[in-house]
Amino acid sequence: MDINMLNNTIKTQSSKIKFHQPALLALSLAVAACGGGAGGGDGGNTPSTVAGSAAKGIIANAVVEAYEVLADGTLSAKPVSDPAKTLPDGSYTLTLNSSYQKGALRVIIKGGSGATMTCDIPTGCGNGIVFGQPTPLSDTFRLAAVTPAPGSTTVSVHINALTDLADKIA
Repeated sequence: MDINMLNNTIKTQSSKIKFHQPALLALSLAVAACGGGAGGGDGGNTPSTVAGSAAKGIIANAVVEAYEVLADGTLSAKPVSDPAKTLPDGSYTLTLNSSYQKGALRVIIKGGSGATMTCDIPTGCGNGIVFGQPTPLSDTFRLAAVTPAPGSTTVSVHINALTDLADKIA
């Protein structure tokens, strides 16, 4: 199964599941924040740091950006971080820029040139790619997670298929 087929399967299955949006948003926030905590913040203008990992198999060399969730529920028009790339182990670190207004964040991992995912399917990922081998990620590949406002400290946001599903349903 190639990555595009997998993404389409997730989208199809997620459209069949009916949940209440508030409960799903709470689940998304809880899952995204696993593995770290956010400080209370000092209300100042100190940029926050978002760090975590991208996994659906380890995702390496993919672009990571953060967008602010605005009061009306829409996303900021531009990222509130400079783009970063995931490292070979799937980890990343973003520093939020001066346009960040201390709201909730949606962190997005994007595929594209040079981005790969380590195949984590025992039977292989199609096109001759076997378990444990890297497979290229297309420009359309996306995974996301939502996290509450991190304040002025570091918050961990681990992005995976579950956080992405919660993000899509919410």
